[in-house]
Amino acid sequence: VVPLAPNADPAASAQRIESIAPRGGTNLPPALDLAFEALQPVSAAVKHVVVLSDGQSQGRGRLPQIAARFKNAQGGPIRISTIAVGDGADTRGLE
Repeated sequence: VVPLAPNADPAASAQRIESIAPRGGTNLPPALDLAFEALQPVSAAVKHVVVLSDGQSQGRGRLPQIAARFKNAQGGPIRISTIAVGDGADTRGLE
C-alpha cells in the first residue's frame, strides 16, 4: 500500500492506508517474504513491517518460520507489528 521509502508525505500515506477495504483471500507468507527481501539490504536504524489483517491467512503454518527469519535478519532484527482488522479477526493468529 505504501512503498518502501522515507515517509515524505504522511497525510498521503494515511489516506492510502485508510483506503484499504476487506476483499478476502489473505496470504501473508508471500507478502512477508517480499517485505523481508525489500528490507534486508536497506541500511536503517529501525526496520519495521506493519501488517493489517483479519489474521485468517493461507499458509499460517509458515508464519513462525518467517517470524524467526525476521528476528534473526542479518544486520539486526526486522520488527513486525500486526493490527487486527474486522469484527471476526483472529487475534491469536496475529501474535
